[in-house]
Amino acid sequence: MRILIIEDNDDKCKRVSTITLEVLPSATIVRASDYFEADQKIEEPGWDLLLLDMTLDLRRGGAGRPGTAQDYTGGLKIIGKMFYDELMVPTLIITGFDSFPTARSNDKGSVLGLEAVERE
Repeated sequence: MRILIIEDNDDKCKRVSTITLEVLPSATIVRASDYFEADQKIEEPGWDLLLLDMTLDLRRGGAGRPGTAQDYTGGLKIIGKMFYDELMVPTLIITGFDSFPTARSNDKGSVLGLEAVERE
């Protein structure tokens, strides 16, 4: 079984990997640590499961770099890509939040709840 974990936080990825391997000990786990790497890796064929963080770092190299560049709906963008490219992979969303701000610097934005994510 090939599992892709899209997670920009090193500690969280280690915890998710550990739990996943306890349940599926023979799984092969591959990680994408930022939005750009996820965008490329999701195109690779043969994924059996996707474990997806909703908030993703927009810098190449991810959370290991100083500063912040989080996209609170980056995971939703990956789901949108999967939909438009007709990539069918069972997906579990991993998040500690139940809502995600969608504000941009030039508007007030809105808050996207998990129910809206599920509808997407």
